[in-house]
Amino acid sequence: MADTNEKTIEDIYTGAGNFLKTADIKLGDLLECEITAVAPRDFGDKKKLVTYLKNGKSFVVNATNAKALAIRFNTPNYEKWVGQKFRIVRTTTQFQGSVVECLRVV
Repeated sequence: MADTNEKTIEDIYTGAGNFLKTADIKLGDLLECEITAVAPRDFGDKKKLVTYLKNGKSFVVNATNAKALAIRFNTPNYEKWVGQKFRIVRTTTQFQGSVVECLRVV
């Protein structure tokens, strides 16, 4: 019988299911998103932006996606992104010599 107080990696990495992840989007689908808030957040030794979405999820924005959002919204000022809409697609990328799934702003 599993211990209900057992700590798992999901406790650390999924943020209690609040962070958007590749499994949330079917291959080939686009997820329509609307930003309700944006804030920087520390992830260990790195700081990243987190966009809080109208659907209740949070999207951790890496540098590639931050640049795409800045181009899409015509401003690098992330405070001006609130209320803006964008789409996310599930795709793949090279990471440390392997092909991995990722989310990209389109």
